[in-house]
Amino acid sequence: MLYAHGPVPQLDTVQLDPSHGPTLLDTEAQLAKYRTVLGRFEVMSTDDAAAVNFSELVNKNKQTLDRLRDFPHLLLHRRDGEDLVLTTAARAEQDRTVVSAATRMLAAIAQREPGRMELLLDILPDAFPWVRFLPDPDVHAFAVELVDTMRAADSVGNTASVAQALSAWQHTAEAHSDPHLLAVLSRNPEADYGAVPVPEHVT
Repeated sequence: MLYAHGPVPQLDTVQLDPSHGPTLLDTEAQLAKYRTVLGRFEVMSTDDAAAVNFSELVNKNKQTLDRLRDFPHLLLHRRDGEDLVLTTAARAEQDRTVVSAATRMLAAIAQREPGRMELLLDILPDAFPWVRFLPDPDVHAFAVELVDTMRAADSVGNTASVAQALSAWQHTAEAHSDPHLLAVLSRNPEADYGAVPVPEHVT
């Protein structure tokens, strides 16, 4: 589809390309329909359009919540605390369903059967490019921990442990990517510095 527009809206034209050949639409009703559709896509493609200040939710409750019709989530910026993400119950359930399905599919791929784990190891670099910096034994350990953690997290409906595991393994890969840093972290202490003194009470 091509929308041709100019300074005079009445002269705008929509070109459709069905299998039987191009079709031109130029009536006001047809143009209004496609302006609405394209306008919605334009809003959805704007990076910061789904972010609002928390005060807008308080002062303009209805208008702010209406934006959930165009965006699956709203990022609420707060001055005195961590930002919040607002969504509908239906969307939250959809997200959980997708995560649960992905977890079960990943677990099925990684079943302890000949060839299954090799398939998972083959696709890991596409999903997490940083695994290329990990030694082969660590890649295998990461795959096993990821699957096990995702299954456990799915069973309790909380993915925080998955994010923590991914972050920890990514930091490990970052250390392996820097030979100097890896050497420093792998070096044995040259001396025993003794017991750590008890910190003084701070009032």
